[in-house]
Amino acid sequence: MSTLGECCHLGKSCRVGLMAVLLVGSAAAADVKNLDELKERIANSGPNEQAYYCAEMVRTLVEVTDQQYSDGNFDGAQASIQEIVKYADIARSATPKTRKLKQAQIAFREAARRLEDIGKSLSLVDRPPVLKAVANLHDVETELLKRLFSR
Repeated sequence: MSTLGECCHLGKSCRVGLMAVLLVGSAAAADVKNLDELKERIANSGPNEQAYYCAEMVRTLVEVTDQQYSDGNFDGAQASIQEIVKYADIARSATPKTRKLKQAQIAFREAARRLEDIGKSLSLVDRPPVLKAVANLHDVETELLKRLFSR
């Protein structure tokens, strides 16, 4: 076998492309590790941190969903959307008033906006579950805001 420089006729640009592919692969592996770590934190955290960790999980899952749609993995993306709704519901039910509540509310708002952008890039057939998840995220965000300002 020859080295990368010898087998690639394009030289530096080919090596840069290969590095980009390797980085995307390692980012996907990091997302899986991050998801597993967040799942563990959600399971082991008390109600004070659970909403925050659920929001982080939702934010990460939105990016995973975007990558899955980009890769043409529509079944995986649909499963990720179901996970997004699941963790949003966990955050909604387990949130007392804490200082991390505001961070969770912001994360849900950002995730809803990002998922809405993803939905706009999809075909009309693929949009309904995404739009339903966006509505759910907005509902959770609104509920978190109400809890923040209730006395």
